[in-house]
Amino acid sequence: MTQIPPTPVVSIVDQGVIANANQVNYGYCALADLKADLSIPAADTTRDTALNLAITAASRAIDHVAHRSFYMLEQPTVRLFYAESYWELLLRGNDIATTANLLLQTDSSDTGTFDQTWVNGTDYILEPYNGLSNGEPWPYTRIRCISNSLLFPIWGRRPRVQITAHWGWPAIPAPIEQACRLWAARIFKRREAPFGVISVGEFGPLRLQSDPDIDELIVPYMLAEGFA
Repeated sequence: MTQIPPTPVVSIVDQGVIANANQVNYGYCALADLKADLSIPAADTTRDTALNLAITAASRAIDHVAHRSFYMLEQPTVRLFYAESYWELLLRGNDIATTANLLLQTDSSDTGTFDQTWVNGTDYILEPYNGLSNGEPWPYTRIRCISNSLLFPIWGRRPRVQITAHWGWPAIPAPIEQACRLWAARIFKRREAPFGVISVGEFGPLRLQSDPDIDELIVPYMLAEGFA
């Protein structure tokens, strides 16, 4: 698998409240939908704890595979970055969900004081432009400098770019929700397959196999080296 360069973020302040995810531990699918997929009656709550745990595990596994998260934090929070170019800042998985409450500031003198406030549309633009990729809502993954007076500071002993934003995705993509449902169902059913063995037949043990459909659903959203 392609190796991802270290993310330039060095500080994340207070994860805040999730705006667009299942409120049970940042889940990417609803408990009711998973129960329907598994033919578990809605009124049967005896397995809800295990099901919610499966949803959480599947959601975090998706984050790990994709190198990014698909929920959006309701409250804007601060993250600090090292810039690698005067003209653009690659966010490398620190996706910006919306321009609401967005604040970009830089430290002009490497003192830890962010004294320069940038104006969206005058000093910088967000990409992908219009928040779309192939017609699908997409978070902002790159910031391009268009200022006549400001540049991203690339030298210094400390991170000199500070961004306050709603981090994450504007909405959980449908393929990610579906991948979560499939993966969570596999995790839940795994309890019935000790050591991955579903059953033992004439030709030996029948084991659970990886699901290529899950892979296909996640791959388009994976953060790869050279892309942001």
